[in-house]
Amino acid sequence: MTKINVFLADDHDIVISGLRDMLCQYPHIDVVGHASTEADLMENASREDVNVFVVDLGFKGTKGDISLIRRLKERNEHIRVVIFSMRENIHTISGCYTMGAQGYVKKSASLKLVVEAIETVSQGDDYFAPGVLESIGMKAVRDPLRKLDDREKQIFLMFAQGSDMTEVASELNLSEKRINNLITEKIKPVLGVSRTGFRECAIRLGVIDDIDD
Repeated sequence: MTKINVFLADDHDIVISGLRDMLCQYPHIDVVGHASTEADLMENASREDVNVFVVDLGFKGTKGDISLIRRLKERNEHIRVVIFSMRENIHTISGCYTMGAQGYVKKSASLKLVVEAIETVSQGDDYFAPGVLESIGMKAVRDPLRKLDDREKQIFLMFAQGSDMTEVASELNLSEKRINNLITEKIKPVLGVSRTGFRECAIRLGVIDDIDD
């Protein structure tokens, strides 16, 4: 199995040492660093040798401020974050997802779930532990649109909303060939539908309403 380098961040040393010792049971997981303050975490946010950051929200002075995730993203737009927190407030959990966290595991969860989260997020997918989704009234938090960049999302949404190729090309200042290439190479593989299925897909994902014009 591919080696996964993990960085731990929590303001309680006992949590860091305990989690590090438990993760050492898994030969494919290597804890390559840790931080006990937000400042230390930020200094390490751009490390290229880290695959997944496992981060608590309760740093002193932050009081569970989910904007910590945004600040991490500003330091490293490619960062992969699993939130590891005792907080169960539905707004905190859904807010972490909105801010861009790829995973959320409660501190009361088993080590198995923590490892599952690390493995899943390291592969580029989202992971919210069993019980977390139910607590925020969701069955799933898989959002394939998160795998598209802003331009690719615009193409998808414009076609889904009924724009034709000429309108999309003019609005985004792209050639029709480039648009077709992006659909074929980027958008279709992620969404699993061709251009003719964009509207139905957008309705299913909840990004446009199922209302006839």
